[in-house]
Amino acid sequence: MALALLRIDDRLIHGQIVTTWVKEVKATNIIIANDALSKDEFIKDVITMAAPPTVKAEVKSIKETVRTMNSEEFKTKRVLILTKNVEDVLALKDEGLEIKYLNVGGMGAGKNTKVIYRNISITDKQLELLRELKAQGVEIEFKLVPAEKGLKI
Repeated sequence: MALALLRIDDRLIHGQIVTTWVKEVKATNIIIANDALSKDEFIKDVITMAAPPTVKAEVKSIKETVRTMNSEEFKTKRVLILTKNVEDVLALKDEGLEIKYLNVGGMGAGKNTKVIYRNISITDKQLELLRELKAQGVEIEFKLVPAEKGLKI
């Protein structure tokens, strides 16, 4: 499997992803990993249209994402996996995806959230889940764009 980057970004595919992250990690594929979105045909169409023409974008359930990443075909791909939240990352790990590094990007403010880094806001529960991932050996970095220093926890 060639996981180029695993990133939490609740905006999914947007300008920063297309113009900086895809180029930075030399992604050939983007997978949006989220069970609910994988069942929404309209969203799936919108997301695949938003991807750069040189990159294949798909929306998959958590289980489908892990199966895809472990397939022979994807061993030669450079895949950028995007999730909407920390819970999806933990589910990917629980399903068997090997995760060494997690980039936490866009997580907007909401109910019961607090700013943890620049415009990244999380709940106490999400912070607890990030700590759980870190305890399992995952390097975690809050970073909006590749050029910035970021904040590691």
